This record gives sequence, structure tokens and C-alpha cells, in this order.
Amino acid sequence: MEEEAGKAFVEKYHGFRRLTDSFLDFFAETLVAQAAYSGKNGWPKLPYYLTCLMMFLTMFRSTRAAEVLSTNGYPMQGYSLMRGVKDQVWTMCGAVTGLATFAELFGWDGVTTEKWGEEDRARIVANRRKTEARVRELIVGKKSGLSEETQTWLLKWERMFNGEAHRGIYTLMRASSQMVDRDGTGFSLVAPPDELLDAMFLNRSTEINWMILRVLPFARRSETKDDKWAEKWKILDESFAFMVKGLADIGKKIAPAFIELLDTKFKFDPSVFYSEPAPEEKGKAG
Repeated sequence: MEEEAGKAFVEKYHGFRRLTDSFLDFFAETLVAQAAYSGKNGWPKLPYYLTCLMMFLTMFRSTRAAEVLSTNGYPMQGYSLMRGVKDQVWTMCGAVTGLATFAELFGWDGVTTEKWGEEDRARIVANRRKTEARVRELIVGKKSGLSEETQTWLLKWERMFNGEAHRGIYTLMRASSQMVDRDGTGFSLVAPPDELLDAMFLNRSTEINWMILRVLPFARRSETKDDKWAEKWKILDESFAFMVKGLADIGKKIAPAFIELLDTKFKFDPSVFYSEPAPEEKGKAG
């Protein structure tokens, strides 16, 4: 049943799968190339470059896992997994824009002891949460400079994410509705095709993958500048923009909100390369 449900999903949303698979190939190609270059030429004398590359690797694995779930009959479980990817890419955006240093993003800033005790670990967690909250406010919250309408829609979108990730609310409600519609018959362990739930996954996957693509240039060392890479990046960026604008054209209000977010807070391109976020840059957004 999982195989059948996954096959139906892939065949029905063929265009989405082509774009997503192309993006994942490009994502993988980028990370492998950067790791190979550093392995051959030595890691740069930049304290947090390796940390940055591993953050991108974590994003790749989580994104890939979500897509594997969707193509095996579990798009909403993939949707839940993408909730964590969203946090990961927002954190990376904080580094790219200089909203916080890596030490601040991980909560290490100000912790000077060589061996961490329980108090140190608690302080690190508290520091990390404080920085994450500040970065969130500057990217999508009241300090972001985004229009009020965009902030409202992004908050609604985030609440939907949380509802499914923490309680499986949408999975539960749709399963309940399907049982009622069938008079209690046709119980299935695997979710049947559901256009509403499929759309929830497709839209969020497209949006988050587009955000990842926008910050991906930051994974590269400046010595690895490649015009062919930049050309591929541009094609994917235009393709994601086309997909999201298509939602705007049919009246989906989240689409203009997301476009505003990408065009103001994730306005990166292949001219960006890795550099250490400096403390004095804190607070710059966009």
C-alpha cells in the first residue's frame, strides 16, 4: 500500500517532483564539491566554516528524508519533518545576514569553561533559544519590517506547521473525516491520496527548498567560484519563483507573503560566499 500510495503521489505531481529532485541533486552536488575541495586543499582558516557546511549537510539529510516519506505514502509525516528544516534555514539566514554569529546561534557565546557542567549546558540552551527568538523576530516578526499582512499570513502558516509537527492534528482530523465519510468502513493504516494534505506538503516543501536555495551560496568558499554552478542556481531560483507565483495567480494569499519574505530577507544570489559573521554586524537584516 505504501508503494502504491507513493507511486500515485509521484505520478500526479510530476512537475513538483522534477523540480524537487533537480534541486536535491544540485544541493548534493554543491556540498560534495565543497567537501572535496577542502579535503584536497585544506580547510580554510575560518573557525566556523566546517560548522556551516555541516549545518547545510543536516538540512540536506532532513529535506531528503521528508521527500522519501512523501514518495512512500506519508506526505504529512514529511511535512512534519520540514518543520525542523524551516528552523535550520532561518538559523542559516541569521548567519548569512550577520544577525548573529555562529557562537551565538549555538549558544556558546560567553561560555568559557573548558569542560561543560550542567549549569553550562543549561546556559547554552537558554542562550540558543534567546538568539533563535531574536533572529525570528528580525526575519518574520514585528521587527522584520515586513508588511502586517505578510506577518499575519506567515504566522498562520507557522501555526499550521506546529499543529502537525507536535500533535499530528491535520493527519488525525483528515483520517477521522475519511472514516465518517465511509461510514466507518475502509480503515487503512496507510493514508489514501488526499489533495488537501498533498497540497500542504507540496507548498511547504517548495517554499522551504526555495529558502535553502537562496542561502546555499553561503556554503561555498570564494575560491570555488563557478559560472556553471551560478547558471544552474539561477534556473532553479526562477523555477521556484514560477511555482510560488502560480499560487498567487490563483488567489492563495500565502504566496505573496512568501514572495515578500524571500525578496527581502533571503535576497541572496551566487555573488555570496562564506564569510564569518562578525559581532558588530548584528542587527542587519535583509
